Amino acid sequence: MYTHEKNIHQKVFKSVPVSLSKTSITSQHAVELVDNRPKSIVQRKMAISNTIMSSPLKSLIPQGRQVFQRVSNLQEKTKIRAGRRKYRRRALKRIERIQLLGLRNVGQSAKARSMFGKSGVVDAKKFNRYFHGHKAMDEMMSTAVTLAHAHTLHQKGKFKAAKDIISLSDRARFPTSHMGHHVPGSRFQHPTSVKTQTYGSRGLAHGSFDRDRAKIVLAIRKPVKAIKTAIAYSMNNGAQPPYAKNSLTKFTTAKEIEEADKAHNLREDYKDYVRGGRGKEVAADEEWNPGKHRGRSVSPPRTRK
Repeated sequence: MYTHEKNIHQKVFKSVPVSLSKTSITSQHAVELVDNRPKSIVQRKMAISNTIMSSPLKSLIPQGRQVFQRVSNLQEKTKIRAGRRKYRRRALKRIERIQLLGLRNVGQSAKARSMFGKSGVVDAKKFNRYFHGHKAMDEMMSTAVTLAHAHTLHQKGKFKAAKDIISLSDRARFPTSHMGHHVPGSRFQHPTSVKTQTYGSRGLAHGSFDRDRAKIVLAIRKPVKAIKTAIAYSMNNGAQPPYAKNSLTKFTTAKEIEEADKAHNLREDYKDYVRGGRGKEVAADEEWNPGKHRGRSVSPPRTRK
C-alpha cells in the first residue's frame, strides 16, 4: 500500500539536463539542478516543515487525521491528573494478574506503548491500529479516551503517568462476544464477528453505550480511578453475568457453556479489582439489570464457575 508516510519520506531525485555535458560542469559554472518531485508532494512537505509544533498532538496531523481530531475533541473534556505513582504502579501490578483468556496480543501492546515517546505519539493511525487490534477484545477505556488522557498528562510534563495510563488501559479488556446483555427491557451487543453475536446483532446500541462510558471516564481526575470507573461502567451497563436468571440468552452447547464460564470468571476478576477484595458471594444466577450500580460501585461477587 502506497502510504502518505512514504510520500513524505521518499528520496528526492534531482537530475541534470541532458544537454549539459560533463566538460561544461566545472568549478566556474554553477549547475541548477531540476527537482522532479510532483508539485503536490513539494507543497505538502513545505507545509509540514512550516507547521509550528505547539503541542504534542500537532505531530499527529500527517498520520491519522481522524484520530487526531477525535482525540483533540476529547482532550477538551478530560480532567485527568497524574496522581501518585505508587498507586498507579500498585494498580498496574494487580490488573496484570488478571488472565485475559489468551486473547490479548502482547506484541500489539508493546508496539502501541513504544509509539508513545518523549514527544508524544508520532503516528496516531498506527497507535490506534496496534492498541485497538487485539483479536475479539473490547478495551474498556477506549483508544481515543486513553490517548486523550495520555496526551493531557504529557502536556503537563507527567510522562510516566501518561505511560502508566496507557499500560492500565491496555490490560482492561473484555471479550467482545460477551460485552453485551439481553434482559427484559434492554439489549446490547458490542461489535464482534458474525459467529460470536452472543446477545444480539453486532453493534446493537453500542454507539450510545460507548459515548456515555467515555463521558463518565473523561470526568475522572486520577488514572487509577479512571480505569476502575471504565471497568465498573462496563460491568454494570454492558457485560451481563452470563447465567443471570432473568437473561433471555441461554447457553446450551458444551462450547457455549465453556465460553460463558470463562466470561463469568473474568467478569468476577474485574469486579474484585474494582472493589479491592472479594466479599460475601451471591449465587451465579442472581438477577441482573443494567444501570443498577453507578460510579465505581459494582454488584456483589457471584459464585465462580
